[in-house]
Amino acid sequence: MLHGGMARLYEFVIPVRKQTRQEFAKANPHLFLLMQRPEQEKGTWTFKTLTLSMKGAKIAKFAADEDIRLLPEIAEFDVFPVVKAADSPWPERISVGRARNNDIVLPDSSVSKLHAHFITENDRYCVVDANSHNGTTINEHKLESGKVTDVNVGDCITFGRSMVRLLLATDLYDLVAKHVEEKQ
Repeated sequence: MLHGGMARLYEFVIPVRKQTRQEFAKANPHLFLLMQRPEQEKGTWTFKTLTLSMKGAKIAKFAADEDIRLLPEIAEFDVFPVVKAADSPWPERISVGRARNNDIVLPDSSVSKLHAHFITENDRYCVVDANSHNGTTINEHKLESGKVTDVNVGDCITFGRSMVRLLLATDLYDLVAKHVEEKQ
């Protein structure tokens, strides 16, 4: 995974193929944020150079060896585990923002350097807007800065213009599995 915890959805293909749903959930006992990357401009003709990361090359080889095909949409999603970074300055919360010292780094100029925090209270997840410039919403409801607001699995959270969906590990497993087909 990249700094700030970001991974591409296709990076989860190997664990999903090698683990049961329950094993995957046990190995990932936290929530995830799923973000669909913005669509490229349509109707324009350009040359595109594709670079393949080492992880991407490993996954492509795995797909060929396993005789599976990945649906193209799998490349459109980024995944952020909702976990603390090892060097995080806030032990009681998970920070979200565009600055590299956040636990979850969202690479978007509409996201404040420190935009919001996730906190857990009595086995429930909450989001607190950290007086961000462009605000935070949950299911289109704008949060009041500094106010602790419950968030549930499946909720759509917007930090600035970055929209993410909160998922369980089992939801992520199912999404990845849906984008993998056996070759005929």
